[in-house]
Amino acid sequence: MDGAILKIDTVTIYGYSLVLALSFLWGSFVAYKKATEAHFDDLEILDAVVLSGFWAFVLGRLTFALLNWGTFWGNWQRLLFLKNYPGLDHWGLLLGIVVGIYIITRKSKQKFFDWFDYAMLGLVGGMGVYFAGLSFKGLSLITIGGALVSLGMFAFLWKAEKEYRTYDWYKNKKTQSKSGFIAGVALSFYGLTHVVLWFFTAGRANWTILVNIALFVGGWVLVYSRSGRSLKDDLKFMKIYGRKKE
Repeated sequence: MDGAILKIDTVTIYGYSLVLALSFLWGSFVAYKKATEAHFDDLEILDAVVLSGFWAFVLGRLTFALLNWGTFWGNWQRLLFLKNYPGLDHWGLLLGIVVGIYIITRKSKQKFFDWFDYAMLGLVGGMGVYFAGLSFKGLSLITIGGALVSLGMFAFLWKAEKEYRTYDWYKNKKTQSKSGFIAGVALSFYGLTHVVLWFFTAGRANWTILVNIALFVGGWVLVYSRSGRSLKDDLKFMKIYGRKKE
């Protein structure tokens, strides 16, 4: 997949680069569509897409270089040699999206999670395209499984985006629920996916799986913190329920 698939004059298009580009375009389209349905400003949406894409690339590349410091340390010009030293790190990509959304919401004085929900829905959609694209190189449990599971999660989140504000367990006793459900579930899925990939990736440092597990757990913490639930009330309910069972 990293070999050349198309050459136009002096421009060569590589398979992996094409997969990443298609993933980004599809994810951006999903986020754009949902944001326009929520009546966000078109220019602000486009700014968010451009900024998130820019920072995702920059931070993804920098994080990749830091994690592979033996290759780049003392030769930082290699950061620009994408053909000879290819690679983007998924943590950097995620951080870039966060930075892009933060800049836009800070500038427009809007709620971060209202935007972040749509961005993460787009990210999950892009994951499906990414794994499906990799399957053209060779069918495997990772590529087929990743594509199908990502597609399933995307379908769930697409539907949930319209319904989660009515979930009784999420809204609890509040009259209006907060955004953040989609982002939290998507973050957990993102972390869990990379936990699974860790077992199939040779040479991965042991500590990296802990970061992905933390992302998985953190996503559910985000869902809980953004819900109308109270830890104090839930603990009290569990205590009373436990006594009744006794």
